[in-house]
Amino acid sequence: GTANDSCALSIDDLTAGDLVITELMVDPDAVPDNAGEWMELYNATGDTIDLDGLQLFDTDVTTKGNLVTLSGLLMVEPGEYVVLGRYGEVGINGGVSMASTYGGTHTLGNASDELFLSNGTDVIDSVSWDNGNTFPDPTGASMTLNPDRLDDVNNDDGANWCAGTSVYGDGDLGTPGSANDACAGGGSDLAVGDLIEGDLIITEIHHNPVAVGDLRGEWIEVYNTTDEDIDINGWKL
Repeated sequence: GTANDSCALSIDDLTAGDLVITELMVDPDAVPDNAGEWMELYNATGDTIDLDGLQLFDTDVTTKGNLVTLSGLLMVEPGEYVVLGRYGEVGINGGVSMASTYGGTHTLGNASDELFLSNGTDVIDSVSWDNGNTFPDPTGASMTLNPDRLDDVNNDDGANWCAGTSVYGDGDLGTPGSANDACAGGGSDLAVGDLIEGDLIITEIHHNPVAVGDLRGEWIEVYNTTDEDIDINGWKL
């Protein structure tokens, strides 16, 4: 069943990565930006979260430009998505059902901008997009985080984002409030933090060469058992 309100995590309980920014509509085409902008957040915890008191802002954690603070009970179940937008009327905002609205106080820049989530003390998540240099820069489609990269580390990398492809509402593309469209190629390579036991297997060791000294001739071989490329940057032996 649904968790009781008294059992829900409050904003003050959250730490980095508990809420993840997973989708951003910064430049809708079916409706004007001032009606159709929205953001999607993902509850990465195993508990219900009450978003009452969540701060949204840009620029930096000191100046907190475009600051908005959500008020009122707003529950997000574990593993679920919530959509926040500028305008709540479905007939005007492009056909998106918003859990809460923040009006014109906060805007999402079309080219480059940033978004911070905070409990007033700590940053829970942030994303900074870059005018198409590494992040997608679509019009009429959301920027969507690859569904196998739903965490606060992978969403910092523009290579893990792509343009939405599913049609919603009045014809723009994205998946507001539901699982994201998969990015072509499955997103970026697997990183160190993505791996679990067995993803890499030690398959050969040359510890005592004859043709050259050990100092020059030793080597190891490892095998990738997954179906994705693995980035070895940051590995430790």
